[in-house]
Order: sequence, then C-alpha cells, then structure tokens
Amino acid sequence: MWVFTKYGFYSIACADQAGKGRKIDPDTVMVRARTKQHLQNLKERFAFMLVDGNFAIEDRKETDYRFRILMPKATWVKMLTVLAEEQTWSNFKDEAARAEKKMGWSHRYVEALHSVWHTMLRLQPWDEPKDCCSFCGNEYAKCRCPLPKAWAEGRRKNGK
Repeated sequence: MWVFTKYGFYSIACADQAGKGRKIDPDTVMVRARTKQHLQNLKERFAFMLVDGNFAIEDRKETDYRFRILMPKATWVKMLTVLAEEQTWSNFKDEAARAEKKMGWSHRYVEALHSVWHTMLRLQPWDEPKDCCSFCGNEYAKCRCPLPKAWAEGRRKNGK
C-alpha cells in the first residue's frame, strides 16, 4: 500500500517472519520511505503511540526502499485512523506545501506530488472537450489550466 500524507510518502508491506525466510508476518508491517526525514516526521507526529517498542529507523542501502520502521499492524492502523481524522483541507498538495514551508522541509516532496498527480491523471477518461474550458471559461487555445492540456497530451499519446 502506498500512502501519501502531509508528513511524507510511505510504502507499507507485511514484514517477513523472523527466521522463516520469505514467509510474511501478517501482524507486523514495514513502513518504508524513500527519505529518512519522512519516517522521522511520522515518528514525531506519533511519538505518543510509539512509546512501548523499539521503532528505530533502519537504513538498508541494498533495498528499493532504503529507510523503514517495523511495527505492529495494529499500531499502523491506529496511525491511519488519526491521519484520516485530522484531515481539514480541500487540496492535499497545497496542505503538503503549507506543512513543508512551516516545518522547513525540503520542497522536493511537493514537487514529486505534482508529478504523481499528473501521472495518475492519465488514467482518467476524458470526454471530447466543448468550445471552452469549464474551469477558466477561455477558449482552449487561450486556456492555461492543467486539465485541458493534460487531456490534449493524453489524446496525442493515444493516437487520437
């Protein structure tokens, strides 16, 4: 599972059972990240939940997700619940940018969010456009909105 939060990006998978090879432990998850900062952000936000265990950030240079924390799945479920309950914004990328600026974090994460947004936009079906953009009201030739441009790019890539 991939989870994008204002604190960072996480890839979550069941951990392997200790001493059992590749057999998974369905009650333990690896919360993995591309940057150590994202896991540090998560630990700071949820310090009250992580008091009863060793939730060290592991650095494994040989893996595709270099940084990870192992934790009980039940703890991860509680974290997700709190993340859902604290949502008070209407635009995720804007909220992530506010958090980034407030905390002095690198701007690379929000830049990556925009790339993910654009990539996932390509999955969305688009009807044939009308004479003007439904967002700005301009004719498409004068429109500067990202959606009509992405729609046109998608049509060109699909040979239409």
